[in-house]
Amino acid sequence: MNVKKNIYFIGIGGIGMSALARFFHAKGHHVAGYDKSDSHLIRELMAEGIEVILEDKIDLLPAYLNPSDTLVIRTPAVPLDAVILSHVKEAGFELIKRSELLAIVSQGMRSIAVAGTHGKTTTSSMIAHILTHSGFGCNAFIGGVMTGYNTNVLIDAASKFMVLEADEFDRSFHHLKPELAVITSLDPDHLDIYETEENFSLAFQTFAGGVQSAGTLFCHDAIPFFPISTNQRSYGLDDAVFKACNIQINDGAYHFDLIHPKGKVNDLVLHMPGRHNVTNATAACAVALSLEIPDVKIRQALDAYEGVQRRFQFHQRGPVVQLIDDYAHHPSEIRASINAARELFPDKKLTVAFQPHLFTRTRDFLDGFADSLSLADEVVLVPIYPAREKPIPGVTSEEILKRMSLTNKILCTKEELPTHFATRELEVLLILGAGDIDRTIPLINSVLSKRNLGQ
Repeated sequence: MNVKKNIYFIGIGGIGMSALARFFHAKGHHVAGYDKSDSHLIRELMAEGIEVILEDKIDLLPAYLNPSDTLVIRTPAVPLDAVILSHVKEAGFELIKRSELLAIVSQGMRSIAVAGTHGKTTTSSMIAHILTHSGFGCNAFIGGVMTGYNTNVLIDAASKFMVLEADEFDRSFHHLKPELAVITSLDPDHLDIYETEENFSLAFQTFAGGVQSAGTLFCHDAIPFFPISTNQRSYGLDDAVFKACNIQINDGAYHFDLIHPKGKVNDLVLHMPGRHNVTNATAACAVALSLEIPDVKIRQALDAYEGVQRRFQFHQRGPVVQLIDDYAHHPSEIRASINAARELFPDKKLTVAFQPHLFTRTRDFLDGFADSLSLADEVVLVPIYPAREKPIPGVTSEEILKRMSLTNKILCTKEELPTHFATRELEVLLILGAGDIDRTIPLINSVLSKRNLGQ
């Protein structure tokens, strides 16, 4: 891996960018970066010795940066007209995308890539955890902070294995050529990039075609086999080669068995709610079994898996109210999250607070959001989180609200949420969204913890 001594990340606060920054910082490179806003993750990077600026100004760039020994990494989340980005282009710096750097990192490694509209972070973190916990070892770049590790990157200098999330946005995953790959789902998304569902599916076919000829592609059983030469295996809860069965819930944990081509793994336990997560665990176990990790080590590792922050993460589990935070930002993900809450708390009132992410996604799935949110008992919608986008006329949270069949539904600002929930009767509160709605959780958590303590 031949990478320049200095690496500068434009958009360093992103979950994928920060993981790469941490990796190269640990490898001894001089790492620095820019991001437009402060965050807990930014502060962690700075505490680890990585220099970060929060203003888009050229005069704040480190003096040592020069085109001869500095590689600049950008993320598509940063606007093309950003001052620093324009400067490095004009000054002749070597400039590549995050996905290109990820491909460079994985060269010479036995890479395991997880793609799909949903479940990438959970499935890749499960695989990385099983390999690490079993003593098999791996390096990993995860799209979320793993709860049991408090980081989004794992580094094992002795391991030749690399676990990666294969991001479909902007066709980033086409840079990867993994030995093993997982495709979790093909629900259309990012139609601002792909325009049609057919183009979206074709992009995954291209990714699947990049899997090494001697490797294996594991696909959710709802996904038809791709017309490629790579060995393909299905996984899931129905008619699949790797099949979870005998699923039961006991004290909030999912117990199941796993049928596979060479036999059966009994008594697996997953402490992460939702049948969709049992499916994700099945994919992770399929990868582990293909690497010949013993059943007993897989069982022990899965039982010890603690999840990922913002993936059905409990903040309150009390006698009065439950507070759960989930990154769900697509109609199918919202449906899965609500169904998981229903299965755990079938007799409780379910309240959902949701912040839509991106104007284009909201426009493309207005009816889907309305239908999935209507599965709750009551819903609070906050304005759309724009991320990299400009507003689109007529595309608002109010449009979702109008289309919902639910009676108990309101709009409010993100800032009003803690005050609103302080006066509401709640049993299960589910906070959903991929924007910054999670920043309201500390205040909401403080209010609800008092109820659980009887104060």
